[in-house]
This record gives sequence, C-alpha cells and structure tokens, in this order.
Amino acid sequence: MDAPIKDLERMEALQRQGRELLDAGRLDEALAATEAALELEAQNLRSLALKADVLERLGKAKEVLQLRAVIKHLKREAWQREVEAEIRGHHDLMGEAIRHEQL
Repeated sequence: MDAPIKDLERMEALQRQGRELLDAGRLDEALAATEAALELEAQNLRSLALKADVLERLGKAKEVLQLRAVIKHLKREAWQREVEAEIRGHHDLMGEAIRHEQL
C-alpha cells in the first residue's frame, strides 16, 4: 500500500479515536490522539476542528478562539483556490487568456 494512503488511513483512525475519547470524556487521551493526527497533516480541517472541540471541553477558551480563527482562515483559502481553479478552467476550455480589465 502507498505511504500517503497509509498516512491518510492512520490520520482518519486517529480522528475517529479522538472523537470517541472526547465523547467518553477522556479529554487528555482525546487531545493526544488529535495531536497525533495533526502530526500526519498539520492543516487538516477535521483534525483541527476536533482539537478545538477537545480544548473547549478542557476550558481553554483562548486557545479555542485562536484555533477557530486558523480554521476559518484555512477554509477561506481553500474556497479561494477552488474559485480560482474553476475560473481558470473555464478560460482554459474556451482557449482564452485570462485578462484583468482596469476600470
């Protein structure tokens, strides 16, 4: 099996484990599982959101706010990349160069 696929499966297993531990109230273990998932992919939105949930239950409000700001920023960046790719794809299909008109 390919290494990136194994890492993805491992990360998803850690996320499931972290969620189960959080639901069981085993917060320190949930945080450890979440941190292990983030070691595999530091900007994974699901892992980051799970970490925010764990930190919230641990009463670490300042860290939660900071982490949720990071998540919001990453989501915005991903959305912008998708929009740009879609726009570029339409122009590429039509064989036109992308031009920015100045007003």
